[in-house]
Amino acid sequence: LVRSVQDARKQAGLDIADRIELAIEGSDLVTKASQQYREFIMAETLANRWRSMSNLADGFSTEGKTDDESWRLAVRKVS
Repeated sequence: LVRSVQDARKQAGLDIADRIELAIEGSDLVTKASQQYREFIMAETLANRWRSMSNLADGFSTEGKTDDESWRLAVRKVS
């Protein structure tokens, strides 16, 4: 998940030091992992706020998947 967020930041044209708002949703395992490791994910990706996907509808969004799991995430630069 951290790698996917970092890739999304890059694709969105964000600077390496930009703070972001972040939303992640996905399969059950992805949801559980993102909840369990929320603080770690936020620290590694410079996320100041964890939001719902509906709150980041105007942000940059992308999807990812492995063999068994899938997710969608969105990032938006914090002003």
